[in-house]
Amino acid sequence: MSLPFSHKFLRRLDQSNQFLELNKLIGLCKSKQLIWFGEYHGEKRICSLLEQLIKNLGSSSSLSRPETTITHLPQCPRKKKNDNELHIILEHFSLDMQELLNRFMQKEVTWEEFIEIYKDPECYGTENHNLEPYREILSYCRNSSNIHLHGGFVPRDAARVYMKSNNNTERGKFLADLIEKSYLPPVEAIVWMEQNMDHCSRTKFPTLVSKKIENTVTENVTEEVLSLFSSSSHFSLFESLMSGRDVYSGKDNFSEGSYAKLSKMFQAQLLKDWSLAWKVHTTINKFASKKESLSKTNTASHINPHFLVIAGRGHVQHYLGAPGVFNWLSKWQASTRSAGDRINTILPEANVTNELLLVSQMMYEIEEIEDCKDDSEKLVTSNLVSNCMQLNGIKNDFEHPLADVLYVYDEEDWEDESSSDDEGSDDNQVDDEVVAKVETAAAYNKVGSTAYLPGNVKKAKAIMTHLRYTDEEQKVVGLSDLYNYQGVSNPFLVTRPKVGESVLDMGSGLGVDSFLAAYYVGSEGKVIGLDLAKKQVAYANKRAKERPIETEMAFNNVSFMQGDIEKLFDTKKDDLAIMPNGKEKSAIETINRTNITPAMFDLVISNGAFCLAPDKTKAFTSVFKALKPGGRMAICTSTIKENLDNETHWPVCMRMFERLDRLKPMCEEIGFKNVRIDMRNSEMEFDMPEEEIIEKELEENKKSRNKVHVGSVEFKHLQSLDMNEICAVVTVYGEK
Repeated sequence: MSLPFSHKFLRRLDQSNQFLELNKLIGLCKSKQLIWFGEYHGEKRICSLLEQLIKNLGSSSSLSRPETTITHLPQCPRKKKNDNELHIILEHFSLDMQELLNRFMQKEVTWEEFIEIYKDPECYGTENHNLEPYREILSYCRNSSNIHLHGGFVPRDAARVYMKSNNNTERGKFLADLIEKSYLPPVEAIVWMEQNMDHCSRTKFPTLVSKKIENTVTENVTEEVLSLFSSSSHFSLFESLMSGRDVYSGKDNFSEGSYAKLSKMFQAQLLKDWSLAWKVHTTINKFASKKESLSKTNTASHINPHFLVIAGRGHVQHYLGAPGVFNWLSKWQASTRSAGDRINTILPEANVTNELLLVSQMMYEIEEIEDCKDDSEKLVTSNLVSNCMQLNGIKNDFEHPLADVLYVYDEEDWEDESSSDDEGSDDNQVDDEVVAKVETAAAYNKVGSTAYLPGNVKKAKAIMTHLRYTDEEQKVVGLSDLYNYQGVSNPFLVTRPKVGESVLDMGSGLGVDSFLAAYYVGSEGKVIGLDLAKKQVAYANKRAKERPIETEMAFNNVSFMQGDIEKLFDTKKDDLAIMPNGKEKSAIETINRTNITPAMFDLVISNGAFCLAPDKTKAFTSVFKALKPGGRMAICTSTIKENLDNETHWPVCMRMFERLDRLKPMCEEIGFKNVRIDMRNSEMEFDMPEEEIIEKELEENKKSRNKVHVGSVEFKHLQSLDMNEICAVVTVYGEK
């Protein structure tokens, strides 16, 4: 399979850089024994690259020099023993799935049976990755006798239980159980690292750090010893993935309150990192023991091992996460070996010269996609690449660049996928609330990355007409923005902004309702859009600059910022919302993060964002605080009419829906008056007019736009259900 996409492989070399051709990249990979591959899960271009790497790393040719070219490989590998071994450790499979992987590799189950067992909650059913994009890769591995597949992470259930543990005693016991199962390093390794890894600046993480080490015997070790830890740089990176803060700007560090809020999620992240690192460590050691045994028969010298670790990029960036723990484990192991001991390792201790970190990076900045995707020099100077790869010479507290090789690719022709993946998306799915936040940001960041591509205007107009947007309102939105409508209903049905009013649009998306509100309030009013996905914020601000030029009906009175609707007033003003920077700054220069204060707005609208707000009370409380006395709200959201049954596998979004009968009393308890639930657009499903014309237009689109509300094989069993019987879309109106 060829690589059917625009791509660049940027290699970082000390203070310089170079672009590699595919064959040079594969030659470089073949010169290394351990390769960390940070991916966006299920993306077709990444899977295509992985297939190329695996076919070459698992070939019968011996270990190559860095810059050699590759030989052509047959499409159908022969089932033949050779002198290479390739071990692939995958995030997609938990450690307890090893038996299933072995059965698949031994051809005891078909692909269909393999997937059925993988998804079956009675068997496993915890990881929920979309494996279809990896089918060709896994089938190739299945037909190669020298390729071995390994599960890499603790089961997601374990991460969920660990994150929900309420105290150190519970966590300590839980970690002890995982150590007993060999999912984590032994206690003595954790103790050694606790005593020796002073460079980690762990003092910033008091709840994670052991302050007392009384005994290295498992049953007598204090509970604090069994806490996992990492560096301040690692937490800063993790926090930036969750909040959208630009970790490379050098301007803002994470706040003191950030750790308290994210500590449990960070612990779940560490649990995954440590388990993956330990799996890599033990896999390498098992091979080393095997090679030592074979050396007695003089057959070991011809065995060339490669170890390929495939995980979400959030687990490997900057050699933090799993690679960092792995190198700590190598140092610990070195400390336990006696002089002349030849067993236990094939890699030099903490020697990254024998490792390669390859990380994927999407090109999502609209202007840079247009200007730089075929221009290597412009790409190098872009903020997208130069900051994270330290090409500007600034490290920003990271010892290593983001990667040894950065795989930058153009996502313009993305296909719609049922799996969700962005920085931190799959990596942090440890309970419904976390899943909702991470998947929402990830999915809508992908939407923002292709928002500039022309969409289906006829379909958008049909939906907006059904939701009772008038022809005049659709004209105000304009053809250049209509197809970016993302709402579930119409907030302007229950109340319209008045001239001169200030409006807050919570979950503003790509800005359609914000632009309409800006038209209603006129030049004397103002509108602020708040959204969780930074790429949507960047695009909406770009459109806010362009619209006054395109149409006389648009005023330069709207701006967008990134923020969480549940946490609008939880933190200090400086932590309230993260403003886009760089090219978008001029579009919001009159509004900064300190401008949003309680009792600031005449009207708060939202169109769909509350569906996925885990804490509805907190979200509506934010609305109440943001409103002036006498202010109004119009919140469009999806609800469930009755509790969902526990026997059915429901998507996360539906598990986040509020009960319809709870909305009114909830809002009244918060303090809203004259609360009413408008159900004029209550249908979740409705017949679309002009279906044939719409479908024809969709087929004729040459470039694919990322979408969120698409079908999923995982929830095929719900297709026979009448969603209008189960759910209802409502608009909640209330006054302060």
